[in-house]
Amino acid sequence: MKKVWSHLKHVVSQDNDEDEDSKKDLVAGVSHSHSYGSTGNGETDSYVPYHEIADQESINCPTCKGTGRIPRGQEDQLVALIPYSDQRLRPRRTKLYVSIAVATCLLLCAITIFFLFPRSIFLDHAGLNSSLINFDPNTDTVNINITNILNITNNNFYSIRILSINVDMLHVNTVVGQVNKEVKMNINPVTTKQLYYMVPNVLTDNTTFKICTWSAIKVHNVLLHIQARITVSYLAHEEQVSLDTFEYIDCRSNTTVPRPVVSPPETAKNHFSFHEWQRKS
Repeated sequence: MKKVWSHLKHVVSQDNDEDEDSKKDLVAGVSHSHSYGSTGNGETDSYVPYHEIADQESINCPTCKGTGRIPRGQEDQLVALIPYSDQRLRPRRTKLYVSIAVATCLLLCAITIFFLFPRSIFLDHAGLNSSLINFDPNTDTVNINITNILNITNNNFYSIRILSINVDMLHVNTVVGQVNKEVKMNINPVTTKQLYYMVPNVLTDNTTFKICTWSAIKVHNVLLHIQARITVSYLAHEEQVSLDTFEYIDCRSNTTVPRPVVSPPETAKNHFSFHEWQRKS
């Protein structure tokens, strides 16, 4: 900067020796030009008008995109100074664009979290579909093959997949029937589907045998405790959903006519009806 300042002082001293009339005409012709300023060693401030170097041999300023001129050969030493009030330093609507970008990112994050946040999967015992009952007087055994209906509700905004179902049937705190079965069933977002499952139960209690066979007893109901668990897969994650409920079975009748199938068509492949069990047996 000291070299630049010395050069500019030398230019000013040469111009002061020129004709005063020519200097006034030159000043009047460029009265609207901007001024370039520089400082020395910090003691005083001096300004050199642009018109005092405009008449010299010069080239376009490489740092100001042709909006000013500097002496040839000094393009590596001088830089263009932009006033603080220049509009190029204050892009229009900067705050607006930044605010829109931030708001858009926050909105996208909120939407993503809202739709991907895991929600509960509910199991509901919809009741008995059919039952097949037979007795063995030699061992006082009651065989009850039950087909139940299970409602599965997906409250998520993405599909889930049912992988398997495990059911334990208990009577008087004793496990009388079990089923472990793989189930490949997809449930669409915010949808409820029905799953049919069959459990063979063997009751060896003498009291239960009398309740089911004696005609003197008017009510022939057996209370069964159902503990069901299904394995669900979604978003590369597996979890188990459980159900704990009770069910009354009329064990006096030899057979119970299966109820009409009320499940949606897409669950027909998962319907384990009484007729299918009878054919397999």
